[in-house]
Amino acid sequence: MKRTFWAFAALIIPLIAAAENNNTFSSYTVGFSITKPEQWHFISAAANADNLDKVRIQDENFQKRMQKYVTAPLVIMTKFMEPYDDLNPSVKVNIKPLGNMDGENPVNIMKIIIKQFPGIFKNYVEMQSPVEREIAGLKAAYMKVHYSVENSAGRTFRVCSELWIIPRGKFFFLIGIGTKQNSDKNELQEIANIISSIKIDK
Repeated sequence: MKRTFWAFAALIIPLIAAAENNNTFSSYTVGFSITKPEQWHFISAAANADNLDKVRIQDENFQKRMQKYVTAPLVIMTKFMEPYDDLNPSVKVNIKPLGNMDGENPVNIMKIIIKQFPGIFKNYVEMQSPVEREIAGLKAAYMKVHYSVENSAGRTFRVCSELWIIPRGKFFFLIGIGTKQNSDKNELQEIANIISSIKIDK
């Protein structure tokens, strides 16, 4: 169940970072770096927790457990400074232990942790089922979904989420990208540039 919480936190509408410079976050501990566009913003853990508290999903019991167990991400960046009165495009990175999952098969890892998603999100549609890709020279898995969420005021957001899993050693990086379903080409290119900027020590 906790695996689902991890993935949920990566998928949910975006919202810690210590930047190496104004635009690059680096963690020497886990050997990971990522660079944001000039106009994007690194967001604090507190802002992320506040954002999760405002989200309403159709499975209330799952939401309560998610708020209890979800841990702070490695880094979060958003296109607009919070608070922002709309769905804020974001990229969120978590790192989690593999446990007994096979690090040689990231697609299977993704299938395991997303099994409950159709029952959690309203209007859930897989736009791209889990497939094998590569990031920073490492084998990875990728998928893309559409779904709807509400905030505490009852406002509905139609979300497009992309999810990446990148195993490395006894851990894996879980990267969630959240945007509107009708994002423009410039925004999509910004996100593509963020993903291509990722560097992971081997």
